[in-house]
Amino acid sequence: MYYLMFGDKYYNFKANWGLHIPSSVEEVYSVKGKKDEFGDYNTYYILKYEKEEDVAKLVNWSKKDVETIQYDNAKEAVNEWLNVLGIDNNRPTFENVEYWYKNDAKSNEIIMIKDKTNKRIYILEFFLKEE
Repeated sequence: MYYLMFGDKYYNFKANWGLHIPSSVEEVYSVKGKKDEFGDYNTYYILKYEKEEDVAKLVNWSKKDVETIQYDNAKEAVNEWLNVLGIDNNRPTFENVEYWYKNDAKSNEIIMIKDKTNKRIYILEFFLKEE
């Protein structure tokens, strides 16, 4: 049972968002922010992939930037969330990228940005304090 729940190296994405990240994708960078005074926090991952087909069907990617709960577009949300995390480097370029966004009933949010040129997926999550 332990393997079924925790054997998948990207289990948290499956549990939180229903995403099955292919095992061929590798994490190259990650940061989990500390909870702020409200209990909210952000996470940030950079994943690399070799084959486009491994990630092409992961989600319904869109070339159009997306609106989030708090921001008019993903670029604005990503930059603000990365500022909160204190990330100066390791940011997406927003050139030749595709987006995917989702929020849940608790207003938690996830933004994924696929950079085909650099074969990277940037994943940002914003979690609100559990009541």
